[in-house]
Amino acid sequence: MIHVDEKFNWGRVFLGGIVGGVAMAVLSFILNQPILSPTYESLLEEGIYTKVPHHPFVELNIVGLILFGIVLAWLYAIARHRLGRGPKTALLVGVVAGFIAVVPSSLHQAAWNPAPYLVRLWIYWLVGGWVKTIVGAFIAAAIYSEEEDEEGEEATVRV
Repeated sequence: MIHVDEKFNWGRVFLGGIVGGVAMAVLSFILNQPILSPTYESLLEEGIYTKVPHHPFVELNIVGLILFGIVLAWLYAIARHRLGRGPKTALLVGVVAGFIAVVPSSLHQAAWNPAPYLVRLWIYWLVGGWVKTIVGAFIAAAIYSEEEDEEGEEATVRV
């Protein structure tokens, strides 16, 4: 069992998670507005989507992404004790967390989507969600550090 010692940097977990979560929210806006806009416009015209989003879910989505960023930072901080620090561990955390968070919900969307002919929409949600998660993990990992890191020593693992 891995024990988190007093050198575990909770401040960096929260900072990295918040920055990673904000980056995921911005990336979500970039993906959803200009790239998916034509698809959403056709769904509006057909009456499948509403023009006004259901509040407060837009705001809750942003808060959820920030909380997800904090979870990603925490997962990276825990994983680096076993897998080592760096981009390989961040990538692994992002891929695994993205799979857990995105694949089931995307498949659910595909099954219950009111416009099943829009396969590219849920595939875009799947790929976009996975990319956002990996980017969030990289950002959180880049910000996270422990006291040993600042002194140039490798983190120790207690098993």
